[in-house]
Amino acid sequence: METTDDFIHLSSNLFIKFIPDQKTLRCSESTVWKLDKFDESVHKWFLTTGGVEGDPNAWCSRFQIWSGGPAGTFIYKLAFCPSVCDSCQGCCMEIGKFSSNLLDLQRLVLSDNGWPFMFVKARGRDLKHVVDV
Repeated sequence: METTDDFIHLSSNLFIKFIPDQKTLRCSESTVWKLDKFDESVHKWFLTTGGVEGDPNAWCSRFQIWSGGPAGTFIYKLAFCPSVCDSCQGCCMEIGKFSSNLLDLQRLVLSDNGWPFMFVKARGRDLKHVVDV
């Protein structure tokens, strides 16, 4: 998101970048989130890394933060809702979690029922973690 503001406003287009702990994880590709190809085997759109940060035409790397609860609760949801291309109108979906019975892991997917979260103020300027609610 191109801004000089200290705040991220609801429904603003933004890029989300995973910043790995350099001591334990080395990533060879971009850690910017993006919408991956549709997985026919589970009928889901998965999110992955490898997106393009700052490219105004990178519609698959554009996300938004939506209010996820009653006013004043500070509960939010992430959404894939690229308002940067005319053909993307109506493509808005929340981001939820997907668990497979075959694998002991969870992945982020486009969902009708998103995963609510809260921001936790971190020391310094970087967001350290998000709390599952």
